[in-house]
Amino acid sequence: FIDDSTACVDIAVDTDDHTVYAAMWHRWRFPTERRVGGYTSGIYRSTDNGDNWEHLTLGLPAAGPDVGRIGLAVESVTNTVYAIYADHPGYFLGVYKSTDGGTLWSQVTDFQLDDIYSSFGWYFGNIRVAPGNPNLVYALGVYLMRSENGGFSWDYVDAGIHVDHHAFAFVPGSSDEIYVGCDGGLNYSNNGGDSWTRLYDLHNTQFYAITIDALQPERL
Repeated sequence: FIDDSTACVDIAVDTDDHTVYAAMWHRWRFPTERRVGGYTSGIYRSTDNGDNWEHLTLGLPAAGPDVGRIGLAVESVTNTVYAIYADHPGYFLGVYKSTDGGTLWSQVTDFQLDDIYSSFGWYFGNIRVAPGNPNLVYALGVYLMRSENGGFSWDYVDAGIHVDHHAFAFVPGSSDEIYVGCDGGLNYSNNGGDSWTRLYDLHNTQFYAITIDALQPERL
């Protein structure tokens, strides 16, 4: 707990040494105003299963009023950690990488990701790294982008599937087989995102809006 306007938006667990990383996000919303960043946004690390936490700062964006949502991923074999940042009001802020378990960070070459969030980064906030391969990284936003060299360069890998990517999972034991969930549903690739198969006939739905009838308030 930090305060009543800050909460955990993402966690990543190093399964080899039980280190837990938590991304905290300062955010509040009123009928006429919204804030999606603040001084208490940041990354914390626990090496004792959450009993105690350390605020990580070396090489990361300094605390400020416009530090927004953060996404985390860790590759346990090499203790490599990635973090993707949005700002307030929602633009892409940067991708940061640590090769020592989160103590020291540096910004990767991420100018190719400048438009990945458009202007609503508070809607996204996920990054994924392949188990056993710290150089294979995926950044999720309006577009899905992939780096095969640890963040030195990035390519679009979402041709033919819907925009706005929110969920990503590797098939256990494979870095080529992946599932991606987006605003258009669920997609599968067996070649790391070079091509996709859209998975139809999922028995789910999304409520996009809801309205109350002012004359009959029991009717939605």
